[in-house]
Amino acid sequence: MLAVIILSGALVFNTHAEGIPSGDEWMIVTINSSVQEAGDGDIVTFYLNVKNNFHATNMRWPVLFDSAAFELVGEDGNATPYGALAANNSIFQAIDRTGDSRMYPSGYRPNRYGVLLLHWIGGAASGTTATFKQPTGLNCVTFQLRVKAGSSGTGNVLIPPNSTLFYNQAMNDPDDPDSIYRWNMVAGSTLTLNPAQVSLGALDPGLGIKEDAPTRVIVEEFADEVADGLGFNGYIYGFDDGVIYDPLVGDDDIQRYFDAVGGAEMVVTPTDNGYGTGTLIEFNYAGMNLKSYYIVILGDVTGDCVVSDDDYAVLDDATNYLPDWMNLDFDIIYGTIGSPYKKAADLDCDTSVDTIDLSNEELLIGFNITVSQTCSGVIEYA
Repeated sequence: MLAVIILSGALVFNTHAEGIPSGDEWMIVTINSSVQEAGDGDIVTFYLNVKNNFHATNMRWPVLFDSAAFELVGEDGNATPYGALAANNSIFQAIDRTGDSRMYPSGYRPNRYGVLLLHWIGGAASGTTATFKQPTGLNCVTFQLRVKAGSSGTGNVLIPPNSTLFYNQAMNDPDDPDSIYRWNMVAGSTLTLNPAQVSLGALDPGLGIKEDAPTRVIVEEFADEVADGLGFNGYIYGFDDGVIYDPLVGDDDIQRYFDAVGGAEMVVTPTDNGYGTGTLIEFNYAGMNLKSYYIVILGDVTGDCVVSDDDYAVLDDATNYLPDWMNLDFDIIYGTIGSPYKKAADLDCDTSVDTIDLSNEELLIGFNITVSQTCSGVIEYA
């Protein structure tokens, strides 16, 4: 039985193992996926979440994935550590070990599974060794797999519980290098490993909502005849509750909520002022536009994703029918269903924009009320 494999280029602690296990060490490792369903060509991001009650200094995980369903993105799945695993000069390696017989415990065949070996070693700085102790859990590594063409059924990503590769060191005191000991399932300890599963099939190309999105955004889809007349397919809203405390400021922020599925390509076109109301999101496939949506942020009528005095000034001009508002690129008062800015100005969601909405806008800017971003019309005093 192979207890430790020394990887090429890996730094391993030279320790006297003078620390003492407490005997109640536990660790829970959960693999989560960014989506629950995926189709041909989709790139799925996976998260390694680790919970433990001791100071880990060295961890290694052999992650197996169905090779008929997935392939690594890049040479190492674009694996990236963050949080505690990226701090204090820590060393992280992600190596494709697919086909290496030493990676497969009994019951797992090389012709069925690919292997991504993840290995972290806590660095030392200022006399203190970096450790990982997260009793509430932390997503500490991400990696990406691509769905192979023609895949169907369930795609599995797991850490085999009977692997001999769980090389884990720990220490009693992060300030005392001599307190390092080998935690390798010592008596009284437990290790729980939770796999991830993704439903695979020929998904229609288009918009996919991510399961781990900060909030569950709402896609308001128009009927086909309405979409044909307007030239776009609907609105997307619900990015936050009340005031937008976490504005969308780039494509990366948009991609936290949804992405393209079924091999489609997502193209984001912000407004002249930013990624707020009026931002266009298009989904293309094989060189053709499939569907297009406009983002709506209630209260943001200037398109910068921030509810401010600038929005109040625009809405004030519009509701008082002052000349300036008629020169805007959008129509707040008489705009049809095709105006995302009108929908953003209708804070009480009664389908009309009036002085009540203007009053609510003032209260919203002053943090005296919150407005539901789900377009439910719910307005509450803070």
